Amino acid sequence: MQRQADRFPLQLPVEIYSAGRRQVVATRDVSATGMFVCDAALPIDSEVRLAMVLDGVRHVTAARVAHVRPTGIGVAFRAPTSPIDERFAVAIDGLVRRVEPPRLILKGTFPLPAVLAMLEQERATGRLVAGDRFIDLADGRLVGDLESAIALLDQPTRPFEFRGRPRLAAPDLALSITYVLMEHARMRDEDSRRHRCTA
Repeated sequence: MQRQADRFPLQLPVEIYSAGRRQVVATRDVSATGMFVCDAALPIDSEVRLAMVLDGVRHVTAARVAHVRPTGIGVAFRAPTSPIDERFAVAIDGLVRRVEPPRLILKGTFPLPAVLAMLEQERATGRLVAGDRFIDLADGRLVGDLESAIALLDQPTRPFEFRGRPRLAAPDLALSITYVLMEHARMRDEDSRRHRCTA
């Protein structure tokens, strides 16, 4: 069977219910679509119920044994058919997003205003790094202070990279990239006027 999602090594307690029997075991790895459970013994295609405590809440869902190994079983989560299954899927998705490493999405040497405008349009979430400076974005909006973004934009065109990350929580304060770019242009225009007046 081909895996449908990236798996991440996580050792978490899990309860497996099948044919009136309960096993308390541990996961070896978890993905958005399934998990490998150590020291569990069930035949392939067995229908099971899984129960896990995530973030202090007990979640339950239906699953199927997808493969059997000497060290345990791989289970595939069933498509959600009830609110309970939906809550399990959301909890697992949140867990996977917290452990997923950042992905390199974009790398190159372009003017940063153009790069930021594109990331705003794409509603990207991650970190843009150029030299020793960086800014964080959430859904295409700047997270953090305006001064860091201005300092980044003041650098000449240089190599950069953008590493995407899933958003874990809504930021308290996020500025639109359009606002940041316009504010940067206004500040540079004022600096230029002051320089002309003193010359």
